[in-house]
Amino acid sequence: MKKKNTETKKPADWSDDPHFKAMLAKLQEQQDKETSRQEDLSRFAAKLDNADPVQNAYALIHYYYEQHNRYYGDYEFLILLASRGFDVSVYQMSVFKDWKVAAADEIEKQSWSSHYNANTGEQKVVKTNLEEIWPFPEFWRSGRNEANSIDATMLRMVDHFKINGFDGYWNEMKQDVELSVAGNSEGQHAMAQYLFNMCRSETGIGLLQERMAIIIEIMIKGKPHNIKHFWEYQDLNKDGRYHYKCPYIAAGLLFSILKLGLREKYGDVVGACEKYLLSAQSANGGWKAVSLHETESVDATAVCTHALALMDRAKNQQSLTLAGEYLLSKQDSWWLWHEDINPYVSYPYLSVLVLDALELARGNDSKLTFKLAPLQQGIQNSENIKKIIINQMGDNYNFNGGQFGAVGHEAKAENNTFNQANYQLPANLNYEQLAAELDQLKTAMKGKADTPEEYLALAEVANARQAASEQDGNKVVQKLLGAGKWALDTAKDIGVGVVVELLNKHISG
Repeated sequence: MKKKNTETKKPADWSDDPHFKAMLAKLQEQQDKETSRQEDLSRFAAKLDNADPVQNAYALIHYYYEQHNRYYGDYEFLILLASRGFDVSVYQMSVFKDWKVAAADEIEKQSWSSHYNANTGEQKVVKTNLEEIWPFPEFWRSGRNEANSIDATMLRMVDHFKINGFDGYWNEMKQDVELSVAGNSEGQHAMAQYLFNMCRSETGIGLLQERMAIIIEIMIKGKPHNIKHFWEYQDLNKDGRYHYKCPYIAAGLLFSILKLGLREKYGDVVGACEKYLLSAQSANGGWKAVSLHETESVDATAVCTHALALMDRAKNQQSLTLAGEYLLSKQDSWWLWHEDINPYVSYPYLSVLVLDALELARGNDSKLTFKLAPLQQGIQNSENIKKIIINQMGDNYNFNGGQFGAVGHEAKAENNTFNQANYQLPANLNYEQLAAELDQLKTAMKGKADTPEEYLALAEVANARQAASEQDGNKVVQKLLGAGKWALDTAKDIGVGVVVELLNKHISG
């Protein structure tokens, strides 16, 4: 009888594995770079000696962006420098190129996938059909700390640097407003964050104003029946039910209502928010993120300052001055700001937010990263929004993330009004023939597409085909122009006359 082997198998020794060693070396290199970056910034910060600490912050940010920018969130620093008169023109073209490369790389990466054949047991890496990865994924990245701000940051870059060529991505953003909007306190806070950040972008307002109006209505009317104000909520712990309030929610909603020109419609809400925020301010000038917290929040204080600055400035000046003093007291050794009670708040985002709040507290409305003035005419298509809200507010709004382009049972957000060029279209344009030709063009291009740039052009043709089915001639031309010369050359090669005529007319014009 064979003796059973009872020896314990030793775990694999990774120390000599070349791939493991390479990974450790790369991690160590990244850590060393981060340490070097922090040491460099600390040395530079120690040399700053302006009497005005805000000017020290501007100098540090200018140095930071020139020497160490690495993330999409760092664009907030670039936006601030542009708004404060620094010459950042050198970055405009590099940002455009970076976005193009990142977009093409993301499409290329997503176009490859692993397919497993259950019958043969074979696994192959194959190039995925373009339509299977539609819509194209976002090419910008964010962590947890920027979940409700990174989209607005990208659109704020468009505000300041007039970056064109990415309308397809912004329109996709319009259709897929991603929010964690649970029907509880966390959902209210997420909605307030998203509204506040988007309302600091003129492009964001133009793109999403109707959807933001719907979110506002839901925040106000969708609260539980046993809660008096939408900034209040209840929760349970081991000791039972407890009640608390969130100044951030009140401030985020107040700012958004005012920026979207809805003050007259929500006059009672505006007055209640202002009254609550003034009463909730601590003696040191700050606001708590949540009433149960023991200390004030830099983030919440900056947002409350934004909201009150849009109200009666003379009436609220004492409160704004106190808020400014509190924010200055929280400046760190780099002359910037971080959040002790919430370390997930992005460092660049929070510092720029605070610097805007300080300028608002000082009355320097011209030194901001956004336009302070609200919309003059409020939201367009208000009747359409009213119908949407009336039809949906009877539903149970318990959101757990996902798409927020439409809300409630079978909700639709339609008839949006956006600024776009009016192209010269033939009076007798045959949309059925145009759609058929675009199908031909798409098929021809799909068979030849190889580079990331060609896949981007193919995407624009697919968008044009969708617009043709909707009989939106302006959008058809806009997307075809975005597809570029390769689309025109291919259209000529396969003889789709209507498409060629449209492209020739507008390229030559």
